[in-house]
Amino acid sequence: MPRVSTNPDYSRATLFADLEKVADEFPAAVRQRGINRNWNEYRFVIAQLSHLFELQPRSPVDYLDLGSGAGVIPLVMAMAGLQVTVMDTWNEYAEDLDNLMGNFAQFAVRFNKYGMHWTRHDISQTPLPLSSNSFDMISLFAVLEHLPRPRKVLEEVHRLLRPGGLLLVTLPNVANLRNRLRLMLGRSPHADSIKTWFEPVFFGHYREMTLHELKETLSGFGFSVVAAEYTNSCHWNTRFPDGYWGKRYRLNSMHQLAKLLYLCATSAVPSFRYELFVAGKKGE
Repeated sequence: MPRVSTNPDYSRATLFADLEKVADEFPAAVRQRGINRNWNEYRFVIAQLSHLFELQPRSPVDYLDLGSGAGVIPLVMAMAGLQVTVMDTWNEYAEDLDNLMGNFAQFAVRFNKYGMHWTRHDISQTPLPLSSNSFDMISLFAVLEHLPRPRKVLEEVHRLLRPGGLLLVTLPNVANLRNRLRLMLGRSPHADSIKTWFEPVFFGHYREMTLHELKETLSGFGFSVVAAEYTNSCHWNTRFPDGYWGKRYRLNSMHQLAKLLYLCATSAVPSFRYELFVAGKKGE
């Protein structure tokens, strides 16, 4: 069960240790296929959260994660003692789809174990079945790019947050080096094949953003930007031929060599990095 403390520990080291414990809750195959693939991204987000909590005049208590998927970060926050609510349709996680992160039935068991509230709901269908001014923190991790009409969701986030509450967003940087090179070669920068765009069900990216666009978007919905970072954390891993992933980078293939060159090039130019993290604060 989550820790219950009047003096919660949101230090980076403690939250990293909680992440290790959460990872152990997943089956071995899911850890090797999904958790390891995203490991360094989880650590990056947790590090940002730890820093933000240090700057807050009061610690967050009620946390809502929208488009939650397997809910790895929410599980860590529940273990840290927050009251966590997760919302998703979980349509991508039916057992027959063999998602890398597992299936919804497995997720629900973990959510219940850690005392999390979960609701199956399409977040594009607003208003969301939640009370106004009821959360201290809301996250949209790798979600906005999947929404055909994100305006309603951002309006709902503003309604649901208490004054001074935090909105956390991650999404791909449309101006990353890979996309720039693909355009120079006359290829599409979009992550998804054009064929998938016209399929009956589309789970791909409708729109990615630059950092300036994301900051401008949050400001337009009433949030003051308190943190903004470029990151390549999702690429510090190793893909193996069997479809499994290693948490750490290893030079074991031409793919990994190309990734190393990308990482070196983007270390000098942050705006070339793959992903964005932005935190916005609702007015007091």
